[in-house]
Amino acid sequence: VVNDGEVTALAASMSLGVNSVLGISLGTSTAGGWVNADGNITLQRARFGLSGSWLRFVTTQVESGGSLPVVVAYQLVRRPVSGNPVATNPAPVRYSLFRAAVDNVGTLESGCDVTAAAYASTSPMPPSAANAYRQPRNIMNPSQANLLAPNVVDFGVWLYVRNPDGSLRLIHPAGSDDRSHHAVGNSTALDSRQPEVVDVMVRILTEEGATLLEAIETGRMAERPPAYASDADWWWGVAEAHSRVFTRRIEIKGGAL
Repeated sequence: VVNDGEVTALAASMSLGVNSVLGISLGTSTAGGWVNADGNITLQRARFGLSGSWLRFVTTQVESGGSLPVVVAYQLVRRPVSGNPVATNPAPVRYSLFRAAVDNVGTLESGCDVTAAAYASTSPMPPSAANAYRQPRNIMNPSQANLLAPNVVDFGVWLYVRNPDGSLRLIHPAGSDDRSHHAVGNSTALDSRQPEVVDVMVRILTEEGATLLEAIETGRMAERPPAYASDADWWWGVAEAHSRVFTRRIEIKGGAL
């Protein structure tokens, strides 16, 4: 969820006991990171990978005045802008952010465990019926009607709880290898505790950036520029040069039942 330079900067900050640290990692490629005066790496520089975060949670339904539960999911999907996702000659492929919300009947029937098999789908075809966009299977495989924003190439969250003095403690990601966080009920364990504050990041490509990434991925730009040590560096270099990052901090007022 963070690059090697940011891990280096954070490790140096913790080891030295100081903030405002610049970290540079020299390996197969060069990565830089910065720990600010508050001892934090910046969310704007984070990378959540080619599939971003898959955020799933239970909330309440606006239509019922907030009295009925619904399961909601946010996820990045790389998919042709129209037609069959597995077609031999598909439409242009884009990264997009989808938001799926199961109706209250489907939620009550499938349960409030957002990892349950009832919310899974193995079909490569997203639901296309007019009333299919609120089905449980959309949690894994959203309908085109669930499209929230096109050209979103990265999406992720950082989760926090509050310390007794009111300061924030990061519980996800807890380290560079922390890939998931499953909050359960009123758990007090940090790896399963309900977050109290969430930082959300989205990286939105320009249309030029989206076109360039598709060209790289389909092999139409076969020669990697010498400035990049790997295809991954090239991909991220193009993505970051042709995009803008937006962040938002959300205070969670409710709690687990």
